[in-house]
Parts: sequence; structure tokens; C-alpha cells
Amino acid sequence: MSQFMVGRQPIFDAKLGVRGYELLFRDPVDPRPNGDKMTTDVLVRADLDVGLAGLVGTKLAFINATRSFLVGAHKVPFSRAKR
Repeated sequence: MSQFMVGRQPIFDAKLGVRGYELLFRDPVDPRPNGDKMTTDVLVRADLDVGLAGLVGTKLAFINATRSFLVGAHKVPFSRAKR
């Protein structure tokens, strides 16, 4: 089993309520992976390995994505409605 770290950083609204969390992935073995790999890893590991509900509960999940994901060169493995 590989080691990985998924962090979450709260995103607050104007009244300092937590609106959601930015999910961050770090690989202790390769501290400088490419952006596409980091985006893929946080998507897959946060949902499948850890469980998205355990990380963000009912809040929104925000994930940094590379241009490749934004223009459709890489597919996001989950539908937008997945919670």
C-alpha cells in the first residue's frame, strides 16, 4: 500500500462560516510530481481511498485542476453530482 497525504483547507464565507474545503494532495515519496498527476491523485484518493464524505462532510470540495483537466484533455473520473 502506498503512502499519501490528503489535506483540507477551509474556505470561509463573508460571515466566517465554512463554505467548503480545498483538498490538497502530497506524495511523501515524490515531493514534486507534475500537476496532472497531483490533480488525478487528489480526485481518486480523496474519494476512493479516504472517502469524500469523511473529508468534507456536506460541504463543497474544491480541487485545483490543471489546464489539461479544464479543457477536457483528461477526464474527471466522477460526475459533478457525486457526493
